[in-house]
Amino acid sequence: MLRALRSPSSMSGRGGILARPVSPTSAEEAELACAAVPGVTDVDVAISLRPGPGDGDLQQAVSAALGRSARLDRFEISVDSPLPGIVVLSGTVTSWAERDDAVAMAWCAPGVTDVYDRIAVST
Repeated sequence: MLRALRSPSSMSGRGGILARPVSPTSAEEAELACAAVPGVTDVDVAISLRPGPGDGDLQQAVSAALGRSARLDRFEISVDSPLPGIVVLSGTVTSWAERDDAVAMAWCAPGVTDVYDRIAVST
C-alpha cells in the first residue's frame, strides 16, 4: 500500500512521496503518478522497500488465516508457495462464496504477488 504526502503550496512545483510500496514496480508507479500531477516540476522520492516474507512464512501465514476463518476452517484447503510471492490454493469447498473468501484471504497476506486458485466447488 502506498501513502503519498501532498506537499504544501509553499514548495512551489515540488512533489513529495513518502511510501512503503510492496515492490520496485510500485515505487516507480508512485513516482510517475506524482510527476503527472499538473504543476509538479520536481519529485523528491523517499521510498523504502521492505523485504517480503520467505516462502515458508507466506505459506504458514495464508494457512493460519484460512484456519481462523469460521467459514473456511471446516474445509481441507491446502496452501503451497512454490516461488517467492506465489501462493497456490487447492481443495474443495461447497460454494463460490467460500472459494472467493479463500482467494481474498490469500491475497491479504503480506508478500503475496500472485494467487493460483485450484479450489473446486462441489454442490
